[in-house]
This record gives sequence, C-alpha cells and structure tokens, in this order.
Amino acid sequence: MTLEERIAQVKENIARAAREAGRAPEEVTLVAATKVQSSDTIRQAIAGGITVCGENRVQEMTAHLDDDAYAGAALHFIGHLQTNKVRQVVGRVDSPWRSRRPPVPMCGCGGGWPFPPLWSNRGEIDLFLQKCISFMLT
Repeated sequence: MTLEERIAQVKENIARAAREAGRAPEEVTLVAATKVQSSDTIRQAIAGGITVCGENRVQEMTAHLDDDAYAGAALHFIGHLQTNKVRQVVGRVDSPWRSRRPPVPMCGCGGGWPFPPLWSNRGEIDLFLQKCISFMLT
C-alpha cells in the first residue's frame, strides 16, 4: 500500500468515526507526526493529502523548514517544548502544542505561565494545552 493510499484510508476511518459519533468529518483535524521522517517523505505525504504536519523535535523541525519540506501544509510543534528551545519555535510554526504531566498549574490555580516573557510583543499565537484532569492510582 502506498503512502497516498494509507493517508486516504486514515481519512476514511476518521470520517466514519466522526459520523458514528454524530460529528461532521470536517470538525476533525488529522495531524501527521513527522518525527524521524525525511524531507522527501514529508513532501510525499503533503502531496498525498496531508494538510497539517506535527513535529516534536526542534532540531528536525528546523532542518525540515530549511529544506522547505513543509511547503503546502500547516506546521504544529507537538509535545514537550523545553524553555531553552522556545525561541527556535516561536514564529516558525502555526501552533505550538504544550503537554506536561503532571498538569501545569495555570494562573488562578496556584501557578503561573511556564514560559519566559518572550511571548510578549510577538503577536498572538494559538497554543494547545493538554491537561490531565484525572489520575488513576495503582
């Protein structure tokens, strides 16, 4: 099965699952994780219908950006972003995602914003937070 056929199959599975859940398939965004993929493979995936790529390694992301591998797709940074690498991501991706376990205490909950003030004066950005709201103790 070719990459394009696998992408089409994943999209069909997403559409079926969305309809079964009573949602429109257009409400679901497929984010293709590009971790450890070559620039050529990323280009092939975009040509095959991928519209959003996700990368979780700053060094790979910057190399692929320099190689123009993400052309034609939105780019999200997914996963944990180390504070010392924030400057390399801000302004180069469409949406940085932030995930930490245990959950990051946010303002009003006894904590503060986990990034340094470099976000200010850079315009607005979309930021996705993943927060675990339940714990299973074993």
